[in-house]
Amino acid sequence: MTVPEPRWAPLPAHSLAASAPWLFGDGGPVPPERLAAPARALAAVGGTRPGERLDTRYARRDRVLAAVFEAVRVRRPAGERRGAHRVSPTRRALFGADLHVCAADGRSWWVDPEGLVLRGEGVVAPELSAATVTVHPDRLLPAYGSLRGPLALLEAGHLAATLALTAWRAGLSPQVVVGVDGACVLRVDLRDDDPEGDGAVGRLDSCTAPPADTLASWLDRRSSGWPAPGPVARDQVDGAGRGAVAGAIVAALEALRDVVPQDDALRVYEQRLADGWGAATDLQRVDRSGPVVRVDGATGFPASSGVTLTARYDAWLDAYGSDASTVLHATVGWLTQWGCLAAAAHRVTSRPVRPADATEWGRVLGLPAAHVPVHQLWLRSWPDDDAAPEELGR
Repeated sequence: MTVPEPRWAPLPAHSLAASAPWLFGDGGPVPPERLAAPARALAAVGGTRPGERLDTRYARRDRVLAAVFEAVRVRRPAGERRGAHRVSPTRRALFGADLHVCAADGRSWWVDPEGLVLRGEGVVAPELSAATVTVHPDRLLPAYGSLRGPLALLEAGHLAATLALTAWRAGLSPQVVVGVDGACVLRVDLRDDDPEGDGAVGRLDSCTAPPADTLASWLDRRSSGWPAPGPVARDQVDGAGRGAVAGAIVAALEALRDVVPQDDALRVYEQRLADGWGAATDLQRVDRSGPVVRVDGATGFPASSGVTLTARYDAWLDAYGSDASTVLHATVGWLTQWGCLAAAAHRVTSRPVRPADATEWGRVLGLPAAHVPVHQLWLRSWPDDDAAPEELGR
């Protein structure tokens, strides 16, 4: 079976490359700053707790801007050992996805995650109706080769999920659209709050958020972690943490059921070491009720537990044709980010990776020939409270 290459946008004039040529080469002159983040609304949305949302005491445009900046802003600056850190995981802090805020007439402005300003041409419209995510795999290291496209698309999905959450907390009704439309691969429509709407993102927030934390402190804690000393098998994550991560991914899948082509086009499995020595692996399909199956041995476990997402490429090809890989990877990124957020809520680090050996993982999971492992999320215990920022990873 031939899987089409993912599609992505060319580097736009007002992307990160334009504002940081020392990272990405000469991107041309930096466009003028157009509109800064509204400090009062940004602080307010970051200060919301579960069940709290901004209301019309804040201007609609301020709430839109607070949502986009809270979703994309740099949360830990680059250090000697690590690059800048945001809520959405990325490879080596190179950020293969950009966020743009859009007016109804089609004009858009790039959201600068470090300067906390919008950049682009013309005066920013008073009414901002949506945000789009574009992907730029050329920013990622050439060593990733053909994986640069899928990795950037996964990152785009992570970013869109984060924006949907912050928009909900800002008192908006976010509607996520997955698919290729010119330069963007994902769009989040930022509608006025609709009590009659489906509230899918609100339900995800309710089942994922830590009960006492503010939004900002929750998002600050999202971490890919760093390998802990000692054998992987001894680095155990408790059942509550594992269950919350798997449950959040399954709930996110339900929220995007209209995107997934058919009932069995995407599966979610939980895997964990069955004992303290890695002699056996317990596997369970969690997107539908299934038994726990014990398999001898562990297949390259970088952690004691995790989640694997698998896909039937033929179903995605039938539904999306040449855009199948683009839609699939963006969708999987969306799902995985909710797992990352659930992990942060339970003080668990979560590292999304591509399966090192998809064929072997397919055998271990007992997948039919048409199903392929496409993404994994590995869970590890939280570093010590006095751990250096570098140990929290990206």
